[in-house]
Amino acid sequence: MAVVARSYTSPTLVLLANDWADGHDRADFLEFAIERTPGFDGASSNRLPNRIGFNGPPPDQGDLLSNSAPIQKFYWWDARITDADRGSTFTYRVTPVVGSPTSLTLLDQQDSTIQVSIPEIEVNGIGSYFNRAVVSSQAFSKEFPNLDTAAQQQAARAWLANGMQLAVPNFLNHAANKTIDGAIYHLTDDTWIMPALQSHPGPVSLTDNHTRSDTTSDAAIDTLVSTGRPADDFHLRTHAHIMHNKFLVRVGDDGTAEAVLTGSANFTPEGLSAQANLLHTFESADWPRCTSTAKSNSARTPPWRPPNAPRPAGPTRLPPATPPSESSSHPNPRTSAHPWTPSWPPSTPHSIRCCCAPSTQPTPHCWTPCSPPPTPAR
Repeated sequence: MAVVARSYTSPTLVLLANDWADGHDRADFLEFAIERTPGFDGASSNRLPNRIGFNGPPPDQGDLLSNSAPIQKFYWWDARITDADRGSTFTYRVTPVVGSPTSLTLLDQQDSTIQVSIPEIEVNGIGSYFNRAVVSSQAFSKEFPNLDTAAQQQAARAWLANGMQLAVPNFLNHAANKTIDGAIYHLTDDTWIMPALQSHPGPVSLTDNHTRSDTTSDAAIDTLVSTGRPADDFHLRTHAHIMHNKFLVRVGDDGTAEAVLTGSANFTPEGLSAQANLLHTFESADWPRCTSTAKSNSARTPPWRPPNAPRPAGPTRLPPATPPSESSSHPNPRTSAHPWTPSWPPSTPHSIRCCCAPSTQPTPHCWTPCSPPPTPAR
């Protein structure tokens, strides 16, 4: 029976998952050899490398070829995908290897070949950013043997971020001078994200986590305010145990949401470079509408204080804002304390999609814009 191979891709990586049912009954099954076409650095083809052989890693810490040092796992990734490879197609041939460490046999008649297309960062209006975030990897050590200077450290951070550091700047660039509204758990990155927020020509309104034990974002917000951003555009989320949101919404000139950036990454150096995370962008009005409403109902707290002024120490919130009239166009969402808060019940129940399911109906397992928002606990 032939090998079964499947691929899972990102713009900079291919993960291969392999299985060989006949190997279950063979004591001499030594896993797989994998060949890629085209190969590395202009070669017509190459075996995917392995760093560990039957006698451990090679003395020079170099690569071993998988036809002589089979990959002894049922999954393996091709990390030699570069930015230039996006949009290209590769062929992978996965061959079972049997025998002994000193006498290997590749069963070519039972191999499997699959073709894999490397996606662009943005496809059909959906952007995908994945970081590397593996400082302890041999690839990182090989790429950055020295980290003595600030320039070397900056290059290492960018390599680890793997393009994800550009997600927020690109999102803001595409927004031109339109309003950006969002909620952020932590904001501390002053290399990519803070400069992008400071230079954005349009309004920026943010809610950040602020509790007795968590004032992580204070310095960044103070910087935005001190450099000209209105203090009333920044709100404190104080009444939740953890406000773990990370999203930005681009708002059109008519006050409607146009696009959203969201994902698992905090807007911090660690979130971009040191922790395994992703960010997605969606050029769609449905997702931003849901996240905007969620942000409106999470931001019912006093606005940001001027720099160095005392901030509230405990859970507080403002009374709910009066929902806008149906005829209001909201050309500038900053003029409302709670932009896009729908009237309850909605005058047109099917005009707002449910945040938890691709349906226009409310779902029982979560709060959605299809039903009144819960009152936050003090």
